[in-house]
Amino acid sequence: MANPDSNRRRRLILLIVLILLILIISFAIYYFYFFQQLSPLSNSNIQNTNTAQNFNTNGLPTIIANVNMTPAQIQQQANENEVLFFAMPFAERFGTFSNQSDFVNFSELKSQMTAATINWVQNTYIPSLIKLYPKSSYYGIETKALSSDFNSLDENQGTADVLVKTQRIEYKVSLSNPRIFYQNILLKLVKSGQIWKVNGVYWQ
Repeated sequence: MANPDSNRRRRLILLIVLILLILIISFAIYYFYFFQQLSPLSNSNIQNTNTAQNFNTNGLPTIIANVNMTPAQIQQQANENEVLFFAMPFAERFGTFSNQSDFVNFSELKSQMTAATINWVQNTYIPSLIKLYPKSSYYGIETKALSSDFNSLDENQGTADVLVKTQRIEYKVSLSNPRIFYQNILLKLVKSGQIWKVNGVYWQ
């Protein structure tokens, strides 16, 4: 007859192995995207970040595969990483646009936003950007997520507030002499089925 303690130990080892595999895959994706030189920006469009996992060494959420962690704690860590892995690339793509590309980045993010957020982006946010940055004079901005952390997380309710710290590079008229500054963005997330979606965006 199998020893219950032995079975629990085997299940814990299997969970740790699974988490380690996820960590290795995440690191491989991180290495591939961050150690490739970004292609030059064109006057017609600023390169958008299309990867679903794009983060640097300071902001990479890590999975701690500690033998003292219970299966519940390992699962909790994995759930938190899932939220941060979603929030950081969203912040980069949301904050990277050009007035010469008709703000196409927002359309590409529709599947990651709730209906209320889509309505706000289309009817309020984009019109305000068009007014501020008319096509007659080139304007573009590139955003890179540096780190992220939770303001709140309620898995039972399926809600989370994530603060992402970003570096932004602003181009006016031409690509020469850009302005570099740092800005935080607060993302309010809700879980729709098994996927997270953005239900509020607040630059700070």
